[in-house]
Amino acid sequence: MRYALACTIVRHRVFIEGFTPQSITDPEILNTMKKIELIVADEELNKFAPYPWECKITVVTKDGRSISGEQSLPKGEPENPLTYEELKQKFISLALPVIKSGSRVEDIITSVNNIERTSDISESLTSLL
Repeated sequence: MRYALACTIVRHRVFIEGFTPQSITDPEILNTMKKIELIVADEELNKFAPYPWECKITVVTKDGRSISGEQSLPKGEPENPLTYEELKQKFISLALPVIKSGSRVEDIITSVNNIERTSDISESLTSLL
């Protein structure tokens, strides 16, 4: 949990590339981890059951100011869905390391986006292979 939060602070997001050997030994992330104190669920957070996703965060700045926020459901849950652009970027970041071709990844996105407008679904599915 500390690593994911530190990675998010340093890189502004945490995703698959955040768990490479290079990333998990990144001195900036490791140093940021040392500054994080985790407090595990309290009774106030249990009011959100059966959704155990509630998260509260307070950041104390170097000058002593406190900045707080909370999130009851993570982005991507049905009740808090990704936007089209967020979903597209997630697919690209997962597919590109495997497919290795940016143009092929874009072709797949185009095929999926057009699947409902195609008259021959087998043609669309074949283009995805």
